[in-house]
Amino acid sequence: MVQTMRSESRSRTSQIVLGVVLIAVGLMFLADRMMFAHAFSRYWPVLLIIWGLGHAAERRGRGGLWLTGIGVIMLLHTTRVLELDESWPLFIVIAGLSAIWSGVVPGRRRRRTEDDHEG
Repeated sequence: MVQTMRSESRSRTSQIVLGVVLIAVGLMFLADRMMFAHAFSRYWPVLLIIWGLGHAAERRGRGGLWLTGIGVIMLLHTTRVLELDESWPLFIVIAGLSAIWSGVVPGRRRRRTEDDHEG
């Protein structure tokens, strides 16, 4: 019963993430068709950010945080806020956030062993 609830929750989360990604892609293509040709080439890293946040929401480990961080770095680069050669310290910040994240949010392995003892 507990696993059924978990699979339903994952399914809902996956559907929400897929919906958000489709909306983002659709809006980018719409912006492109409306003569904003540079929109997709400039804002494609938003897809990485959304994908990373989806992974983080599903608590799939640190991968979501890394995808989000790389998406943010690439977005800063494509919008010319911060060039890639200037942004290398952000990778250290992401590594620190990743370490904190793994200490605060229990990983899949830990949750499975706790569930095995409960059920």
